[in-house]
Amino acid sequence: MSMVAPKLLTSARLSTRLITKLPQRAYVCYALTTPSAQRAPLVASCARFSRNPLECTVLRHSSSKAHPSTDNNNEEQGKKLSLFQRFKQMYRDYWYVLLPVHVVTSTAWFGGFYYLAISGVDIPALLESMNMNEKIINTMRNSSMGYLAITYGLYKITTPVRYAVTLGGTTLSINYLRRWGYIKPIPSKERLKEIYAETKEGMKEKKENLMETVHHLQQTVKETKDGIKETKDHIVSSVKESKDSIKSMKQKVISSTHKNQNKP
Repeated sequence: MSMVAPKLLTSARLSTRLITKLPQRAYVCYALTTPSAQRAPLVASCARFSRNPLECTVLRHSSSKAHPSTDNNNEEQGKKLSLFQRFKQMYRDYWYVLLPVHVVTSTAWFGGFYYLAISGVDIPALLESMNMNEKIINTMRNSSMGYLAITYGLYKITTPVRYAVTLGGTTLSINYLRRWGYIKPIPSKERLKEIYAETKEGMKEKKENLMETVHHLQQTVKETKDGIKETKDHIVSSVKESKDSIKSMKQKVISSTHKNQNKP
């Protein structure tokens, strides 16, 4: 067997019939040394004839190494954000900085384009030489708004550039404001989780304190209600006793009066 194995291991084509006669280690080593294009049938042969599933796993693993997957590249591409996505993210995080910067830069862009339009530059011809969209060029030429149409057209065409300038200006402004302590950096995810947990605990404690306060108020109201009821009962009983005493005194007075009248 030692004489047959080297010949079989160096052969570029190995039939399934010979594979079944080789020891399991022999065709595993052959699979690891053969080109990737010839490993697929050998993997199938292993899955069919091998009694040890571990060796089939080795064959599949070696075959997968010959063709590197592009999952990492896809993940990196998925992580890359477009210009508008970065603009939205920046607006979501630092809208109070981005809005003033965007207003200032947009005003500057619009004013510059309007000055360029009224200065006599043939902007439609310039755009036509740059192979821009004919629909936009015709709209600029045939619009009744004149310079405003040309200015607005240039304003819309340069949208990506304007957004990039806004992002750059916002980033510089944020760094400047951070340096002077006007704004604080956004906390990390771990810090956000801690803040959320602390806030949750604080809300829970406040809820418990509120429930205790409500329960105490309920007890106080109940005690006050019971005290008012006792006072009312006492007053009613006192009034009743007073009425009874007055009635008895009245009867005594009447009886004494009758006695005096009956005397000769």
